Amino acid sequence: MRLDAVFKDAGHYVAAMSAAYLHASGGLTIPLLKQICAGSGFMSPNRARAIVDFLLHIGYLEPPSDDPVTGAYRPTDRFLRAWCIHLQAALDAASSLIPDLAILCERLTDPEIFATFLTIQASRLHALSRMPDPFPGLRSAFLHPNAGSQILWALALAGTDDAFEPVGTFAVPLRHLAQQFGVTDLHVRRLIDKAGDESFLVYHGQGRHSFTTEGFAVVRFHFASQLSEMIECARQLHEDCVAPAPSSAAASA
Repeated sequence: MRLDAVFKDAGHYVAAMSAAYLHASGGLTIPLLKQICAGSGFMSPNRARAIVDFLLHIGYLEPPSDDPVTGAYRPTDRFLRAWCIHLQAALDAASSLIPDLAILCERLTDPEIFATFLTIQASRLHALSRMPDPFPGLRSAFLHPNAGSQILWALALAGTDDAFEPVGTFAVPLRHLAQQFGVTDLHVRRLIDKAGDESFLVYHGQGRHSFTTEGFAVVRFHFASQLSEMIECARQLHEDCVAPAPSSAAASA
């Protein structure tokens, strides 16, 4: 499964999510993706063509049968299955807090429920993207750069204990991170330096860093917000598709 390739940064994730979401409404086109890029703020419209080519390369999109510029690219069955598994894993985590949501993990394989969830998720994300960004430093340091999201996960795991509390200093092996996420050592170094400039990390020498108090608070909020969004999407899906409709007698009472 190649989902790790679309989890590298926010731009790839939003593009992949949009491809899945637009599957039921005609497919993804280059002009439409450019609009999504501009509206989301997670990537520039100039990246649209490159991201589509990337999704084609890893077998997640099928090329249009007509004009490659205006024609619709459709997600492959392989991609839709992988995306469904991704959402099921996220819902499984959400159900640890809201047990009633556990039923959605199984029901998500229903094409209608899957499509509804994608619509809810995409509409909420696009609405949130139009709001002022409370933490632009997080976006510039981790969410925009290639593999930035993955490196943030790695740093969060290395720099916290089982209760997700900071552990003090921790090693940041540049070469290991570069090899793990398919980027260069220099790219990782620049990303870590940017995180320092944005007051997320402090360098202590000999390859060891620590989160700043303020920086870690933002990181914690970022991950909590992702889980909260998944819960809200699941709740809305439960209300729309899973929860039993009131009987006519109850409705008239």
